Amino acid sequence: MTVEQMSRLIEDAQLQEAQRTARVRSKIYGYAFERGNIVVVPEEAKVIEQIFTELNTITFMSCSRILEEIAKDFRLAQPQVRTRSNRLFTSALLLKIAVNPIYSGQEFDPTWQRYVPINNYPAMISPAQFRNSMKRLKREFLA
Repeated sequence: MTVEQMSRLIEDAQLQEAQRTARVRSKIYGYAFERGNIVVVPEEAKVIEQIFTELNTITFMSCSRILEEIAKDFRLAQPQVRTRSNRLFTSALLLKIAVNPIYSGQEFDPTWQRYVPINNYPAMISPAQFRNSMKRLKREFLA
């Protein structure tokens, strides 16, 4: 084997390893693709958990006020908590996260008009946390 052939083999192996281990982002905040699997991004999961924990435990504030306070806390944090596109979180962005059933390992099935389990996205919160948050959000925003 010539030096040139050996060099090409090494370059090919390095490229394959880089492609294999590359972390390609999912479009859904909190998740990434890693080695062909969807995995939870730990630092983003903390944001998701905080949203649902506060929506489920703080009873003396409205949901919109809770989301505004979370967004404010993220702006004041050092370092600031930002979206993947480096934007600051707003209460509207946090609301989009709060109504996404993916975080509870579910999706909405329009045929059955209910949430059903999904296998490809690992749950970050329990279905009960999601259900309780949705009840509260619907009650406050649709009333």
